[in-house]
Amino acid sequence: MTLRKMIFTSAAIAALTACGNQDAESASPAGVVPSAETLSVTTSSPVDAPFNLQGADPLDFELLLQKIPEENRPTYETAEFDPGLGATVVTNLTFSDSDDGEGLRIGRAELYGVDIEAVERVEALEDAPFDAPFETIFEKVRLFEIESVGFAEYEPKLTIGAVEFDQLNVRQGMPRNGSGNSAAFFNAVDIGGLYFKDFQFTQVSEIGDNIEFASPDLRMVGLGGGKLAAIIANDLVYTVAQTDETLDAARETLGGPASLVFDSPYFEFILGAQQRGEIETFEWRKIDLSGLLEYGLRKEEPPVSARDLLDLGSMRMTNVESYINGRRVSSVEEATMSAAQFEWLIPSKVRFDAKNAVYDWTAYVPETDETAIAMLKERGLDKLEGESSFAWDWGADNGEAALDYVATTGGFADVFMDLNMSGFVLDDLAERFESDDPALDATLPGALDGMSVKIVDENAIDAIFAIAALSTGGEPGAMREMAPTFLRFMAMDAGSIHPKLPGYVDAVADFLSRGGTLEAVMAPAEPVPFEAIATAADADDPGALIDLVGLEITHTE
Repeated sequence: MTLRKMIFTSAAIAALTACGNQDAESASPAGVVPSAETLSVTTSSPVDAPFNLQGADPLDFELLLQKIPEENRPTYETAEFDPGLGATVVTNLTFSDSDDGEGLRIGRAELYGVDIEAVERVEALEDAPFDAPFETIFEKVRLFEIESVGFAEYEPKLTIGAVEFDQLNVRQGMPRNGSGNSAAFFNAVDIGGLYFKDFQFTQVSEIGDNIEFASPDLRMVGLGGGKLAAIIANDLVYTVAQTDETLDAARETLGGPASLVFDSPYFEFILGAQQRGEIETFEWRKIDLSGLLEYGLRKEEPPVSARDLLDLGSMRMTNVESYINGRRVSSVEEATMSAAQFEWLIPSKVRFDAKNAVYDWTAYVPETDETAIAMLKERGLDKLEGESSFAWDWGADNGEAALDYVATTGGFADVFMDLNMSGFVLDDLAERFESDDPALDATLPGALDGMSVKIVDENAIDAIFAIAALSTGGEPGAMREMAPTFLRFMAMDAGSIHPKLPGYVDAVADFLSRGGTLEAVMAPAEPVPFEAIATAADADDPGALIDLVGLEITHTE
């Protein structure tokens, strides 16, 4: 059974019953309000919390199974009511494919407050509107000791210590109003939370490549009406292990001129054999696709006039670490996406920040290469500290857009970039989005207002030449001395192209030779249409292009 079929089999578990601290979220369309505990990344898994349903009645489990098509019904060992829990407990519950026997086995299932009459009301309503009333199908379902079964050696494997479905609500008529429309499904299903404990997915190929994803605490909280209150995870780990056979194939595919890099000892810079990532805490909050959902229900594409369609909320990760062949390459204390807002389907505000990052370039070098490791350590590249930020802003009504990026690494280099554009008024772009005119599609909208890139060298150029020397067997100092001379030689006729071009070449050559600061600025007297820039570039006239964008390149020490 394929991974796709495995996912569908997992979904059958829900079908069994369906046929940080922060302020509490607002109620979902079904009236479910996520608790502060489930929303907090510092609390333990909700599955660990004791639960019992007072005044519960026994469930006729066999009657419930009749709601599932016969070919999809699971097998089980026992089904008994536990009055202490207020739940019907089912053992050795197994969903399997009748063709190949692949499926999921659940050691123990606890079913709380399952309402068979509510299931029947959901099924009974025909031609249900999209705002049909919700029915509470169950209060809680807890499943323990889950594992994929019947899979071949080289097919995906899934094990889960426990999973909890917290209060499932379904709109009446869901089987009909959700048919063939995924938006209708998400509109019709409202669940307080889906919580996984000790989740592990692995895939091993026939040649030995391995992919693994695991987390002891993974939660989706408050899903309903096109909104998701939060995705919470603790101690996320992923690994990718590639065999020599896979790496050799990559080298062959990326060969040609690139073989100088891929056949060198520093191939690990491009593609490590053993890669691993760890995230101590992950929080993604207040995802809102409700505006987009409304159009999806009608199977319509949202017009450009529909502005408030989606908001990807905010994200935060702490202690993010990356490893190559068991050696740590980088660690980031905190990475955030503080905003991801949209106008229509275009991002209007995005913020990314990475704080207190530390990089160790020696992890890319074979441990036996003591010369290379000593060189990198000598230049502080075994403990390179840095931070970065990215900001994007776009005004749908005034058409102005700005991008700002800053990356600083103490003792190596700092990079600053900003880009300003105009002419992207959303109403004016509507014609392009909705037109079938190939001539319109062939032209570029918008204009360049200005752009600047500044690189401040501290140790980066020296390190780059040192690494290049290790790959080629040259001497770093000699290579650095030769590079500016070679650059000037190659640009001897630059003045015939544009009188300012020799000065630009000198600025780059001096930067390579002496370090300091290199800055390139495009400052046209007035916004330059991107279509005009493309035309000048196609004309193969660098001089005209320099004048058009107002390019200046300077070097300072």
